[in-house]
Amino acid sequence: MRPMMIDLRKLMASVFVVLLVASLGAACSDDTDSGGQGGGDECESGESFNVLSGRCEPIARDNNSGSDGGTTPGVDGGTDPGSDAGGTEQCPEGQSYNPVSGVCEPNGSETDAGTNPGEDGGSGYDGGPIGGTCGPGTVIGKACAPSGELLAGATVTIEGFDCDGNPYTDTVQTDANGNFQFDDVPAGQHTLTISTGSFSRNQTIIVQNGQTLDLSSAAAKVCLDGGSVKIAVIEGAYDHVAGILDDLQLDYDIKGNDKMSSFFEPNGRYSDSLAFLKDSAAMSQYDIIFINCGELWNVMGQNNSGDVSTVIANLSSYLSAGNSLYVSDWSHPFLEKVFADAVDFHGDDQTINDARIGYAPQTISAQVTSQGLQTALGNTQATIEFPHDPTANPPIINNNWVVAEGAGASSTIHLQGDAQLCSQPFSSLSRCDSAAGTQPSSPLLISYQGAGGGTAIYTAFHNERQSALNQDMEKILKFLIFQL
Repeated sequence: MRPMMIDLRKLMASVFVVLLVASLGAACSDDTDSGGQGGGDECESGESFNVLSGRCEPIARDNNSGSDGGTTPGVDGGTDPGSDAGGTEQCPEGQSYNPVSGVCEPNGSETDAGTNPGEDGGSGYDGGPIGGTCGPGTVIGKACAPSGELLAGATVTIEGFDCDGNPYTDTVQTDANGNFQFDDVPAGQHTLTISTGSFSRNQTIIVQNGQTLDLSSAAAKVCLDGGSVKIAVIEGAYDHVAGILDDLQLDYDIKGNDKMSSFFEPNGRYSDSLAFLKDSAAMSQYDIIFINCGELWNVMGQNNSGDVSTVIANLSSYLSAGNSLYVSDWSHPFLEKVFADAVDFHGDDQTINDARIGYAPQTISAQVTSQGLQTALGNTQATIEFPHDPTANPPIINNNWVVAEGAGASSTIHLQGDAQLCSQPFSSLSRCDSAAGTQPSSPLLISYQGAGGGTAIYTAFHNERQSALNQDMEKILKFLIFQL
């Protein structure tokens, strides 16, 4: 009888093992289900299970985050890892499940698994209790340029899902100090996007019920990526936008200047400028092109007049493709000859020199006429300087600056003011030394929106870091760069 009893025990043990393995296999088979309702459907490729919302959602990645947004196998609405029965295997007392690290952690711990804001651009989840309840939270923060300078007038968007599983989105604008705030944000994982002009930055955030996610500290504010937008600069004799770009820590490539190479101008790179503007494929590699105030248009007309039509056609195609162009003062023909309806310049539009009639030095008390620039400045007035001192080292040249009279229907005037005019028309042999007459409400800063979505901006004043580049002008110039 004893040998028979041993065989029976072995048989019972074998049955138990088989049943146990089958049970475990059934549990593991639903590791990625979206609610523990027995469907057994795994999240699709590109999705992960969100323990906060209790469903599969698209994986959203932060630019710097080491997390995929909280993928949690085996969770179906509880707060524990590996559970497929509604949370029957809870974390130990005093701990809660961290969807980012994938383990139970002490409540309120500071572990961030690569997602705390300010350390690697993550979501701000700090390992505290989630609670499984989907309700409203708050998000506050600051947007900034790559340099860390606060970004006024930027668009901030949150995208995700609400508590009923429906798509959720909300959008606000930053104020003059770069602040933004979202109230009543559904708890869960969302994508936060800062955008302005060609620039943007995405970041994954996790909002918890009844709590505030703070992205406003110096370490946590959301800054644009300086290398994410390709910028080309053509240097000019009378302006230097590169100084502003350097301040903002924006990357750029120099694509020539307005000087003919010679014994007296060993650094002349006019041929590089012309080659770039004649090569539409080379231009298309850049999101923004800056053409500084200088002699480039004149030099091109005198030495390569047969190439002017090609350059005009290429610039037109460039903007039609959704790219952006910035021109200042004497580089205005690169806008006027491409988009004749963008700006109405002083005098006969067919005679370039007619518009070069602004007197300097002068100070204009300008009206800020666009809402975006009013927000950036926090004011409806701005002081615009046109300094002129040929004896300075280096010389400051502003007389005969280009005066505009109005703008077309597709353009927005951001600044305008009464401009003193030179007493005589422009001549290559002489410059004006006295004022006579005024152009009332002359547009000083204009943006033009092309049919293809591209933006062109013209300023009558320079970007040069001169002694008279006052606080208003510096704020204006930095604002407009982020509109391109």
